Amino acid sequence: MKKQTIFLLILILLLATYLRVSKLDLVTISTDELGFYNKTRMMVEGNGLIINGISAEYNEAFGPLMFYLLAIPMSFSKNYLSIVLFMAIINILAVLMCFIFTKRFFNERVALIASALFAVSPWAIFYSRILFNIGPIPLFSIIFFQVL
Repeated sequence: MKKQTIFLLILILLLATYLRVSKLDLVTISTDELGFYNKTRMMVEGNGLIINGISAEYNEAFGPLMFYLLAIPMSFSKNYLSIVLFMAIINILAVLMCFIFTKRFFNERVALIASALFAVSPWAIFYSRILFNIGPIPLFSIIFFQVL
């Protein structure tokens, strides 16, 4: 990789970090996020494992992966903001994985453009700052397509 590409990638990752980590104290907490937090806290404190996820409308159920992901930072700190920071870090890794994935199939220029657009995407930033199932989807989607 050229030095210019590395420099631009570092700038993109710094921008993604700033947009996802700045002003974490303004993160909103709704009933859903509080439910994720409380269920995960109970699991981390030793009140049993979670074997099913949350239920949605029409009796659709989601898997428990989100609770196990949230248990990673919660085992170190039960502070809500540290868990939101963990979700932001997962999404910063998704920006890096976007560059790696796109470079593999196209070229460095396309990879820089794609990762820059992903870094400043308002919806990607919004969903990286809340505790909900949609938060880790970008990282796992890119990993899934990388493995294929």
